Amino acid sequence: MNRRSLMQASGLGLAGAFLMGKANAGSNPKFAGSVYYTSENPGRWAKKVSGHAPVVQAETKSGKKVVTVTTPHEMVNEHFIVKHTLFDEQMNLLGERVFDPAKDKAAISSYSLEGVSGKVYAVSVCNKHDTWLTEAVV
Repeated sequence: MNRRSLMQASGLGLAGAFLMGKANAGSNPKFAGSVYYTSENPGRWAKKVSGHAPVVQAETKSGKKVVTVTTPHEMVNEHFIVKHTLFDEQMNLLGERVFDPAKDKAAISSYSLEGVSGKVYAVSVCNKHDTWLTEAVV
């Protein structure tokens, strides 16, 4: 499986698992800690939370709401953040960014959120330590 197919399958699997978890468990998805990881449910990666769970910051710039997602993780060829994805509460894709460790010195992405309010879900994918999700209110 090539990298693009893997990332597409990962994103679809995450969205499906998250939606199933939302339907079955309210705001505490049952797949947290197994299909994807969170700060609260890091699964086998408990020692990796600080460098893998995405950090979400919302602010207003020039009258527009902007969300910045940061994953405080090293970006070297053998270990890096592959991608950020941002979803709204209905799992609509708000934006995504793929990183290249040869060009990107940090895993930082920004999204303009015209007309979006409420919960958003930031996803960060590490090439070694799986998929991480952070919920935030904007």
